[in-house]
Amino acid sequence: MPLFTIITAVYNNTTYIHHALQSVLQQDFEDYEYIIVDDGSTDGTSELLDEYERTYEQIQVIHQENQWIYASFNNGIAKAKGKYIYILNSDDRLKDGILKTAAEKIEKYQYPDVIFTKVLLHKCDADQNITVYDYTHVEETYPEDLDIRGKEAVRAAWFDLFMSELARNQANFYKRELMVEHEFRNDVYGADAFFNIEVASELTSAVVLKETAYDFFEYDKEGMNTSEGKYFDYEHKMYNDIFHQCLYNLLHWNQYDPEKYLALCRQRLRGLTHEIRGLNTKSCPLSLQEKLKKVFTEYLDEVVKECVKYADAGEELEARVLSGVRELLSGADVRDIEGSQVYFIYELLESLLRYEKEEADYRIIQEAISHPLNPFHIGSIFYQKLTKARLT
Repeated sequence: MPLFTIITAVYNNTTYIHHALQSVLQQDFEDYEYIIVDDGSTDGTSELLDEYERTYEQIQVIHQENQWIYASFNNGIAKAKGKYIYILNSDDRLKDGILKTAAEKIEKYQYPDVIFTKVLLHKCDADQNITVYDYTHVEETYPEDLDIRGKEAVRAAWFDLFMSELARNQANFYKRELMVEHEFRNDVYGADAFFNIEVASELTSAVVLKETAYDFFEYDKEGMNTSEGKYFDYEHKMYNDIFHQCLYNLLHWNQYDPEKYLALCRQRLRGLTHEIRGLNTKSCPLSLQEKLKKVFTEYLDEVVKECVKYADAGEELEARVLSGVRELLSGADVRDIEGSQVYFIYELLESLLRYEKEEADYRIIQEAISHPLNPFHIGSIFYQKLTKARLT
């Protein structure tokens, strides 16, 4: 039984898969197996993987009909024999020496349930040339290993691990039993976050490595990243579900406190900006009218309302919504919504942004704030500031 099973799922990726494979095969550690799940590739990836399998005894290739990435992970996990499982995306890379380091730490810390590893996010071009290294500054975090022993200690530390992204992705060394018992869901791109939320209650020990383990490449070309630069119609519900399930864990573990709840609320509001930007991508099939209506009615729901209220973030909400809507309208043909229910949104922005306002602008802003499709009264806080400045 090997110590590690590395799993990579790949679909039509002859461009980058070689780099991912070599980052594993060039490790200075040999007690591992490498399972690569070919998710129905049609571009020559399958043949490339078969050649690797013939050349390297550690590699096992699974060919399957296209099932999407998380089903592919589950299928690889079902075949895994390693004591620990680590997942590497097909366009990312492992850091040199990380398997040997992890093996040493596993023995040092007496086989913890999970070893969380630092993922460096790099901005890069289409050739994986890094343009901005570690732009979220993860490398600076955890200068020493963090050893967490006991279920209560793990629960006390878990929220910080989740908010720092460590316990929100799948790039960690998990005991095989955990991954076998808790399959990834295959319907949302945030399935790795849900997996970590689900297994958290079972953890009795965890370690955070001070060493960096993983290079994640974020491409500057729209559509090249798995979830970035794309529209997903389930995204709003996904963010709400993550919010609710994190809150459930905190309450169930008696770990709730106002600061943690505030952090959850602020995280949910940041997600709102991501949702609105998704509407502005090429993959979004909605009309301009449908996009604007979705922002002002569907996205501004009771969960967002509660987060705004608790975080006292009314001005932040307005800024996020109006900034996002401005991006949607820039470059769009506004004639498409002229005379429609949502035309008031365009008029609201125009009047708010006009440097020298006339009486008509103030009237337009007032009418937009009280419009039936503006239940959150977006614009009211900025309007109050405008009228206050006008009187002074």
